[in-house]
Amino acid sequence: MYRSSVFGRPTAVWGLVAASLMAVPSNFGTVGLVFAMASLVPWAVFAVLVARRLLELARPPSSRPIGR
Repeated sequence: MYRSSVFGRPTAVWGLVAASLMAVPSNFGTVGLVFAMASLVPWAVFAVLVARRLLELARPPSSRPIGR
């Protein structure tokens, strides 16, 4: 995704940040709980960015913005 022409670089960065925070299991005590809660913010941003791009790709070519 980082080198993809379909998704932008910010989408990949938000996804990597969310994935790195999700690497610590939530049942790992207080640290796991903090990481699990902290991973929700970048995951939400990542999900919105991916959803916007997929909706844009699903539109007919005539209504897509020029430049992508």
